[in-house]
Amino acid sequence: KLLGSVEQSLDVEGTVGVKYRTIPPASNQSASWIRFPVEGMLMYRTPFGLRAGGGVAMHFANVLEAQGAAANGRLEFKSTPGYVVQTAYVFGQKWALDMRYTMMKYEVAQGGTGKVNANSLGAGLSYAFGGSPRSAMKAQ
Repeated sequence: KLLGSVEQSLDVEGTVGVKYRTIPPASNQSASWIRFPVEGMLMYRTPFGLRAGGGVAMHFANVLEAQGAAANGRLEFKSTPGYVVQTAYVFGQKWALDMRYTMMKYEVAQGGTGKVNANSLGAGLSYAFGGSPRSAMKAQ
């Protein structure tokens, strides 16, 4: 927590994750896409449990691999920064629902000059282990 009071605060949040995608099973083709997102955000928390903010996101080890009759190969993308905005509602002691939008372009690492629009909209349900936003407010 950077600053604030019992009712509201300005928080720093960091996340590390894994994104994995594959195609439906097929006898003549397989493809998978894996990347490791790292994000840093500045979040404002209101007295009634709403959090909103944004920050920077990067996807590391961003690789698309395909094997089979239609395509064979490996395509790597550079780790270029993008932006993320998020709003969340904290309820109970440790649960939160969130909506987020990521703005990012993937750029081919070698052998090409192409860019891929990687913008995405997502929703999530999270659980806080250890301390929670609500328990931290009660402790002050």
